[in-house]
Amino acid sequence: MGLVSKQPSAAGRWVKGYVSGLVARAVSDGVVYFFTLSTLEGEDVVFRMRQPPDWMYTGTPVEGFLVKADDLYQIQDLAQANELAQPRVVEVDRCDVSYIGAGPAKKPVVTGSAGRMVISAPAITMGVARKAEKIGYSRCVLHVADLATGARIVAVQTPQEYRRDISMKKMITMLSRGE
Repeated sequence: MGLVSKQPSAAGRWVKGYVSGLVARAVSDGVVYFFTLSTLEGEDVVFRMRQPPDWMYTGTPVEGFLVKADDLYQIQDLAQANELAQPRVVEVDRCDVSYIGAGPAKKPVVTGSAGRMVISAPAITMGVARKAEKIGYSRCVLHVADLATGARIVAVQTPQEYRRDISMKKMITMLSRGE
């Protein structure tokens, strides 16, 4: 009891990766949080939660059982993926994306620079790469995780999104404490 199979089933499948996006939306009976999970397999999945744990925000490594509920996904048995590295946050003056290879096998590489510092690593998913392309040559925040397979860019945010997420994290923490 309480154990979840990590094998795919008709009911859902076990996923592991990083939160690469977070959007809060007001609905008639409260707030719903939509998280984008960028999996280690290179897939982006959006799932919703009413009351996320106070430790969950952009860049957090997570795992859980993903199930389809109506037209959206929900996640069960959500936990921090402790065996995955916590990403470091690097603010850069500009970032751009280049691709290695061609066709469906092409791999995106995100490069950011600030002064003399340059950081370059593969994006964990195409969704993360598209976000970097959308921000373009503007100031941005890169979430860089050191995985067994090498460094990966697991999330990209504008500085405003990063500040908003920090504020949202504080709010979720206060709500979970009942303040």
